[in-house]
Amino acid sequence: MKRTILILLSVFILLGLIIVSSVLFQEGNPIPILKGIVELSSSDDKIIQISETPQRYLSKTNVGNAPLIELMDKEGWKFVEQLGAGYIFSKDGDRLIITGVQYSGEYIVWKR
Repeated sequence: MKRTILILLSVFILLGLIIVSSVLFQEGNPIPILKGIVELSSSDDKIIQISETPQRYLSKTNVGNAPLIELMDKEGWKFVEQLGAGYIFSKDGDRLIITGVQYSGEYIVWKR
């Protein structure tokens, strides 16, 4: 009886890990993103950088794209337009495209 329960429990845990792993690993290594989620939750920041190469930022979904546009404005980039998930910025004749990817239901990962 104990063995049957143990096998069933193991199967359910394995299935749960398979289902959750696709969400956790959708952006590669989830550790920087999880650290960013903790940092966002414990600070007043609206957007934070979670990796240097490639440059990636994290913001909450409920604040929209405003934190990204403000951050780029501070760096001298002016928002031009949005094309799908891509946000186009310009600075001194150069163009920069930043894409946003939904991470879970509550966060957006911005890739520069």
